[in-house]
Amino acid sequence: KPTAAGPVPMVYNFSPTAAFQGNRFILASSTQLAEALLKAPVKGAPAANLATEMNIPVLGDVLSDNRDAIVSGNMLSKGQTREEADAELNLLLQLLSWFQSVSARLTPSADSLQLEFSLQTAVNEGAAADAK
Repeated sequence: KPTAAGPVPMVYNFSPTAAFQGNRFILASSTQLAEALLKAPVKGAPAANLATEMNIPVLGDVLSDNRDAIVSGNMLSKGQTREEADAELNLLLQLLSWFQSVSARLTPSADSLQLEFSLQTAVNEGAAADAK
């Protein structure tokens, strides 16, 4: 429990909340965020069975932050040397640096199923030069 003598730990800033409204389900890190999302206008796009978007630079940061665990895991599961596993991760990180985001949306209708896939390339100079 937090005490008056020290700062309040980060965990006490969260109040996980699940909310339902019609066919919407919201899982938020705080009650205030869930309430704000419930009040937000719903776009007119058809309901999707799957809708996801990923920020690729954030994925790269997560992989970089976990480099040691990934390299060790590849060494154990693939029988690679540390240099081989490290080079493989470096290649993956280089490929990821060429992209900004990826999204997918699967939308059903009465007689079809539509899949939309979008991949946005990075706009920085280094990625463009490396891609040539």
